[in-house]
Formats: sequence, C-alpha cells, structure tokens
Amino acid sequence: MRVISKNLMVKEIKEEVKSESGLILGDGKDSKFSRGTIVSIGEDIDKAVVGDVIRFDRHRTYPIIYNGTEYMIMDYSNIVIIE
Repeated sequence: MRVISKNLMVKEIKEEVKSESGLILGDGKDSKFSRGTIVSIGEDIDKAVVGDVIRFDRHRTYPIIYNGTEYMIMDYSNIVIIE
C-alpha cells in the first residue's frame, strides 16, 4: 500500500505513562501527541523518510486497518517532531 501527495502512513508506538516513582498512570491516550514510525510516505514529502520516528497530533489522524494491523493516515503538516 502506498499513500499519495503529502500524506503519511504511521504505525503508532504504544507508550505507558509513568510517574517519577514508576507507577503506571495509563496508556498515554489522554496525551495530545503520540509517537510513531513512518511506514509509507507520499511523493510530495522531502523532509521525512520511511523509518523515521515522529511525534504527531493524534486528533488529526485517520485510523486504517491493513492486513490486520492498525495504522494512522495523516497529512505531513501533522508532524510536530522528527526524532
């Protein structure tokens, strides 16, 4: 599967939120930003590559299930940080 234009397909990296003492506070779903790995990019993107780990606004994504795996489809402008 390929995405087109200025769109990306990202596999979200699940993170647990912990307190300083190590207490698990949740799965991070209440945080505005998520972390993920770019799986596919559109042809109009030149600043990111497949395999980059990024931070993105989770509220501006569209989930899609492909071959039994959930991915997020988003616009390139949704990237906040490239790690």
